[in-house]
Amino acid sequence: MPGRWPGNSSPNFPQDVNVQVAQATAQLGSGDTKSALFELQARVISSPPGSIPVLTRYVALLNSEKQYREARSVLADAVAPRPEERAAKG
Repeated sequence: MPGRWPGNSSPNFPQDVNVQVAQATAQLGSGDTKSALFELQARVISSPPGSIPVLTRYVALLNSEKQYREARSVLADAVAPRPEERAAKG
């Protein structure tokens, strides 16, 4: 695929969550758990709040790697009220 090189995460579809999850799943399938975690962590950080597919896959992978504290932290951050949401309601 043109424009692809190792470590480059989905440059042709940077906002497509399905492509992002598929990229990390392929890395996981090839045994590259560290890269899959990195890929999903980057996507969780850059995704809009409430991006459930990426968040779900990332937390599941953290759990499978027995990184329970990180998984809990990610979930706590995901459900924490955001200041901009409070301002819109109030």
